Amino acid sequence: MYVTIITEFKSGNKPLKVDFLHQKYVVEGLSIRQISELTASSKDTIRTALHRNKIEVRERGQHHGNPSQLKYGMKRNKLNSDVHKTKQRTIDSVRQMRQEGLSLRAIARCLNLMKVPTKNRGVKWHPEMVRRILS
Repeated sequence: MYVTIITEFKSGNKPLKVDFLHQKYVVEGLSIRQISELTASSKDTIRTALHRNKIEVRERGQHHGNPSQLKYGMKRNKLNSDVHKTKQRTIDSVRQMRQEGLSLRAIARCLNLMKVPTKNRGVKWHPEMVRRILS
């Protein structure tokens, strides 16, 4: 009985329609992963169906629709994003510390000691977070 339920929803039994794929991927901006979860099929199946139906696949790492998070130092307004002045001061300080020769780990440690809040009010700064700000 359990196997029967799974095979009823498996998209491998029915070909995915071009209209469905276009609506979900292009118009609604869903990712391949999100469509695969909707159809209970693998990401490879969805990617193959997009190629077969000549729907251009977005490059990896490109957001679909609105980016989930803004970069550190930016804030979201109703229509667009804007510079967050307090966080920009932190970015300037991080760049200055790096120019003075401090390592990423030392900069993160310094930010933690000064109790500078992270982007999402995280617990503490990590060297990777500092690297992303610098890039």
